[in-house]
Parts: sequence; structure tokens; C-alpha cells
Amino acid sequence: RSLVPDTVATEMSAEGLTQALAGVELGAGPALLPRAAEGRDTLVAALEARGVKVDAPAAYRSLPVPPAELAWVAEALAAGRIDAVTFGSPRTARALLAALPDAGLLARVVVGAVGPTTAAALAEAGVHVDVVPEEHTFDALVDALVPMLASRR
Repeated sequence: RSLVPDTVATEMSAEGLTQALAGVELGAGPALLPRAAEGRDTLVAALEARGVKVDAPAAYRSLPVPPAELAWVAEALAAGRIDAVTFGSPRTARALLAALPDAGLLARVVVGAVGPTTAAALAEAGVHVDVVPEEHTFDALVDALVPMLASRR
């Protein structure tokens, strides 16, 4: 869309963007922050604490996948047909965990989380996270998973 960002966070989270904007002169706003209806208020609060007027309309709504539609994942995990499971958000973690008859099925595979917020949600649910890349992007998550999976073969 020909938009070039002035600032890009290295950690893909509200906390990461807050940190990336720490040294940037923001003015008083208004700032438009379209986000998920279920989004956390972390970035809004951080911007408002700096005196920025924030308009944060819900641009989309994340709907959970019905657990029945993920039953195949539980079957594939139980049968050993999956080597790794990756999570990009706490919401995706909760959706899959709701569909599994036992979160222990994830102990059989390498579990990757794109960042610390997602890893914390998994840990809170009792899931051991094997990989959280230093740079919280999906490319970095894949790069971190490859050698771990190769060493298991």
C-alpha cells in the first residue's frame, strides 16, 4: 500500500512496539491504533502515559476455532505424525489447548512460541516451550526450530 513505517519493533508485541517508540517524538496525537477487539491495552496505556490521545477502534475480531474442527490435531499428535507445534499468540495457544483432550500430547513434540507473551501463556497452561527466538518473528522462530528438529532425526 506504499506505506513505509518510521519505526519497526524487533519484538512483535505491544511491549516491543512500546520499547521501539521510546526514543521517538510522538506529539500529542491523535494516534490511530486499529487492532483486534480482544486486544490488550498495553500499547494504548503506554501511549496515553506519554500524552498521546489514542483512538483504538476494533478493526477485526478473532473468533476461536470450534474444538471439533481441531480434533485432527489431537489425533495426529497421539499418532506421532507431528514433529513440532508453533504458536503465534496466546489466543492460538488457548484455542488449540481447548481442542486437545490432554495438553500432555504437546510433550511429545517440539513446541515453539513466537515471543515471551505467548510462551508465558503456554507455561501457565502447563506446556513446556522448547523454542522462543531472540527476535520475536515467525522467520526467527522457523530458523530456531530447524536445527532442533534436525537433531531429533
